[in-house]
Amino acid sequence: MFNGSLNDHLHHTNNHKFVPLSWERRLRICIGVARGLHYLHTGGRCSVIHNFFKTQYILLDQNWEPKISGLLLSKRGAVDVASSSLVARNHDTFAYCDPEYAASGIFTVKSNVFSFGVVLLEVVSGVKNPNYSVELHAEKIVDPFIKSKIAPDCWKTFIDITERCLHKQGTELPNMGEVEIQLELALQLQQKSQTYVDCNLDFVQTV
Repeated sequence: MFNGSLNDHLHHTNNHKFVPLSWERRLRICIGVARGLHYLHTGGRCSVIHNFFKTQYILLDQNWEPKISGLLLSKRGAVDVASSSLVARNHDTFAYCDPEYAASGIFTVKSNVFSFGVVLLEVVSGVKNPNYSVELHAEKIVDPFIKSKIAPDCWKTFIDITERCLHKQGTELPNMGEVEIQLELALQLQQKSQTYVDCNLDFVQTV
């Protein structure tokens, strides 16, 4: 794709072709990915479960719109998303692997939710294959490039849905539709905060 993959921009910033992404752009990419996964899970007659989901398979077009690739590694599940499951043998990237799959070998749509939680943590930290056990202290590992640019309300909403995606019990994980809604809320809160700052700057300049 024109702008490479999300992985390229998060982990190859020394290469002149790939630049650090702003916080708002990262949020927009995450929203697009959540929307794509939600469609795969619920948009067809059968749910589609991505069997190898990670940042390398999130491609970015010329408008920075994310495209989910690697679908040859995906499987079709049952129509009933809540109970759809399969035995997956291709998911060999341990950092993105949910604990229930690691224990049982049974892959479900909630496994995708967990993998996406790892991606969210990777997006905000800039750390490749982050240790998801640190999610409660994620503010300590925020990418320095965006650390001072995240609005407090936006951060609270973002890290809350990230922690929920990383829950170790599949029954406690949100569905991708809910994840998408919460990320959209985080973006709205970020934009609202920025509008407030811009208005204050305009006021100061006119005084």
